[in-house]
Amino acid sequence: MANESPKSTKLKGIFQETEILMSAVSTFNKVDPSKFPLLLSRVLQRYHVDEYKNIFSTEEMVKLEASLSLEKMELELLLDGIKFVVDKAAYFVLKPASLSKELMDIGLEEERATAFSQGWGNLGKALIERLKKRAFFPIQLEDINWRLNLQLGQSFQSRQKIPKAIFQLELSDESKPVEEREQVTVEFSREELYRLYDELEKIQDQLDSLT
Repeated sequence: MANESPKSTKLKGIFQETEILMSAVSTFNKVDPSKFPLLLSRVLQRYHVDEYKNIFSTEEMVKLEASLSLEKMELELLLDGIKFVVDKAAYFVLKPASLSKELMDIGLEEERATAFSQGWGNLGKALIERLKKRAFFPIQLEDINWRLNLQLGQSFQSRQKIPKAIFQLELSDESKPVEEREQVTVEFSREELYRLYDELEKIQDQLDSLT
C-alpha cells in the first residue's frame, strides 16, 4: 500500500482539512470566547459591503492584535478563516445548527462553533440576500454603441475598401461613482465579427438549455 502524501487532505462534510484551514481553526480556538462573537458580528455585518480587508481600519487591526493577543499574521489568518467559513455557509445555505456541527467536526471548540452558529443565524439570511444582488464581476457592460467604417487596403495597388465594425462599450465599476464609467472601443473585421457571432450563439444555446 502506497504511503499517504504529507500534503494530502481529508474531507469532512463541506470542509476540506487543508493545512491552512486547520491553522485557521487553531487560531480560532486561541481567541477569547467572550470576544469571538463580537468579532464575527462585525465581519458578518460588513461582509461584501466593503472590500474584505477594509472591514477593519489599520488602527483597528493594531488594536485587535493587542485585544486578541495575536500576531499580525495570526490575525490575518483569523479573518481569512472567518471569510472562508462564511463563504462556505453562504454557498451551501447552511442552517446554523449544521454550520456548528460542521465546524466542530474539524476541531473547532464548541464555544466558538456556537458563536458562528448564532452569528450566522442572526445575520446569515441578510448576507445571502446581499450576495444574490451582488454582481459576480464588479465591472459590468451598461451600454453598446456601434458604427461601420470603410478602410482602404494597405497596398498602394489596392483600392479595395475593407469594412470594419467599431463598437464602443460603456462599462460600470460598482466600486466607482456612476459618472466615472469607462468607455472601451473595439474594432472587428468581417471575419472577427462572424466569429464573435458564432460564440454568442453558443452562449445563447447554453443559456436556453438552463431555462
